[in-house]
Amino acid sequence: SIADSLSLLPTSVSRIVLAGGGWHNKALRFYLTSLCGRYGAIEIMHADDLGWDNASLEAQLIAYLAMRVVCNLPL
Repeated sequence: SIADSLSLLPTSVSRIVLAGGGWHNKALRFYLTSLCGRYGAIEIMHADDLGWDNASLEAQLIAYLAMRVVCNLPL
C-alpha cells in the first residue's frame, strides 16, 4: 500500500522514512525498495537516521489512530 499510494501523490517522492518494527524485517524493506523503484529513485531511511525517536513515533501513531477510532473519524 505504501508503494501503490505513491501514484496518488501530486508530486514525486525522494525519500520514505520508516519507523517501528517493520524496519527490522529485511524482506519488507527489500520489497518496499523494489516496488517504490517504479516511481523513481526513492531513498528508504530509518527514523533514527534523522534523529527521530523510532519507538516514540510508533507509539504516537497508535495513539493518534486510537483517538480517531474513539471519535468515530475515518482512518
